[in-house]
Formats: sequence, C-alpha cells, structure tokens
Amino acid sequence: MGGGIHLAFLSAWQVAESIQSGSSYEEAMKPTLDQLTREAEKLSASYLRRCTRTLPD
Repeated sequence: MGGGIHLAFLSAWQVAESIQSGSSYEEAMKPTLDQLTREAEKLSASYLRRCTRTLPD
C-alpha cells in the first residue's frame, strides 16, 4: 500500500481498536504517531545534511 492509503488503513484500524478496548483514539494512535515522528525527523536530518554539505574545491 502507498503512503496515504497505508496511513488511512492504520487510522481506521486504530479507531476500531479504540472502540473495542474503550481507550481513546489518541491513545490508540500514539505508537503510530511516535513512529511517524521518528521517521520524519530522520528524513529531515538527512535532507539537511545533504543541503548543507560543502562542495569539494
């Protein structure tokens, strides 16, 4: 599955889980959001490293 479809699937899955368990949607989504945040931070750091690299003389 692609990025947007995959995230929609995860979100729907977590809604169903939160309804069944009685927990909040925010609690159910926290692990997924934490993972996405870590991935975004890695991508951002990688992008910044490439953009701020000095070119050889």
